[in-house]
Amino acid sequence: MNGRSESSVRKFLIDHNSIFVLVISILIGVLITYLAYDILQTLDIIFLLPIVSFAVMHFLKLKGIKQRLLAGLIIFLVVGIVSAGLTSATYYKEDHPISYSLSNGAQATLKVSPFGGNNQNYNFSLYLTDWPSSSAFSTSLNVSASPTSSVLYNFDKLSYVPMGNGTILVYKNINDLSQGIYSFNFNIANGTSSPIIVGSTGPVNAGSSSLFAFILPGFVILYLIPMEIILLAIVFLARSFDRTRSFRRPPPPEHGDSKQQ
Repeated sequence: MNGRSESSVRKFLIDHNSIFVLVISILIGVLITYLAYDILQTLDIIFLLPIVSFAVMHFLKLKGIKQRLLAGLIIFLVVGIVSAGLTSATYYKEDHPISYSLSNGAQATLKVSPFGGNNQNYNFSLYLTDWPSSSAFSTSLNVSASPTSSVLYNFDKLSYVPMGNGTILVYKNINDLSQGIYSFNFNIANGTSSPIIVGSTGPVNAGSSSLFAFILPGFVILYLIPMEIILLAIVFLARSFDRTRSFRRPPPPEHGDSKQQ
């Protein structure tokens, strides 16, 4: 009974493979993206998507180069859009501190809090450890929404808190940012001719939909172009393998005249 049930289910899936290839592959693609961004925090595994999609196509007997490439196009586009939505919703709600190892041996951690909101009081901070006692310290903060729209806060406009043992905290509260998606950097002068610049993204002084619209093109390009190229390579490789195997197959035995004699 179980074997018959499984075969009937597979037959139903194969009979409607143009739909179920998309549904199954998209669900797996969203799961892979969730694992990549939220669990494993590595983008490498998202390139499993074209391999998994081809395996689903093969299992459900979706044949033909055009059909497979068109299905892949739809799968990668939808997964890219859904992934951008999930990522923007998650990323918007959390702070994102970023750390740097500086050339003078110090460690720097910078962040803006909150990362997302509307007309919030944003706290930009730079936390330094192991700052050499022999190095003079000064810094400035640059907050920009685009290369042509930026505000520079010199050292005298920042709150400076030396904590001893090479630990320094510098911060600035800003509550008058206009709507937009920002980035910021601290330009650290350490008494040498070349200042150290550390930066990060944020804040998003707008709704989460603005962040979604901002990252969507990058996600679509990431999922659409390289994924489709990988799928194309897999499809042609499989086709070449099938042709090679058919050429090596022995011809069927001859019947007829030789036996009649």
